[in-house]
Amino acid sequence: MTKAILVINLLILAILASGCATIVTGKYQNVSVTSEPTGVLVRADNGMSITTPGSFKLMRNQRYTLIAEYPGAEPQQKKLKRGLQGWFWGNILLVSCVCFPIDLTTGSAYKLIPGQVHFDFTSTGMAAVNRKYSYLETYPDIIDQIYTDGLN
Repeated sequence: MTKAILVINLLILAILASGCATIVTGKYQNVSVTSEPTGVLVRADNGMSITTPGSFKLMRNQRYTLIAEYPGAEPQQKKLKRGLQGWFWGNILLVSCVCFPIDLTTGSAYKLIPGQVHFDFTSTGMAAVNRKYSYLETYPDIIDQIYTDGLN
């Protein structure tokens, strides 16, 4: 009987000592990245890169800058900030004050903001040129109107 109580107490202590946010969310966060048009190369300042659409698996306790590059356009960048997530506050209010230092040291207490990033290259560079050509190919009868309007 006393061994069972000891095992139960050790399990409860292990759960409390592990940190609520660490258990629920972990120390990594997936940040999804999309772009218009697709196929844009995006690099994070930690050396990782993807082609959109895709996602980065990033540590929650750091700040990042994502840089997107598309041919014929200026590179765009978005900054990811970190903020405290709800599970961290749940540790303090509901569980115990023993948990939140573990969440802080593992980085699980944080979340990256924004969690979804979108880059838009439709108004600049090759995307704009491609969009113009596709419009003229879709509406070929308007080409004559463009030429005659230019002569008047």
